[in-house]
Amino acid sequence: SKVLLVVGAGPGLGASIGRRFSEEGFKVALASRSLEKVSAVCENVPGAKGFACDATNENDVNRLFSEVTQLLELQQQSKFSYHNKVFVLLQCQQSQKH
Repeated sequence: SKVLLVVGAGPGLGASIGRRFSEEGFKVALASRSLEKVSAVCENVPGAKGFACDATNENDVNRLFSEVTQLLELQQQSKFSYHNKVFVLLQCQQSQKH
């Protein structure tokens, strides 16, 4: 399955991206500094899971990846690629190199 993780998700662009990918069958994880705020955003994104994360803190980001991997039951071989504030988690075959 495919997973989208949006960091810095808010009620505008982050929610819109989440809804669009949810419609396409992605598992959606939304992260923001405030769990309370991101939980409110998740209410408008079908099936989305919310996470608290300060993207400027490397430990928070590593914890976020670990939590998303566990909660959404991803394989350990998941590849995380970063572009601006949108993280995309892609399932990888074991034969692919990271």
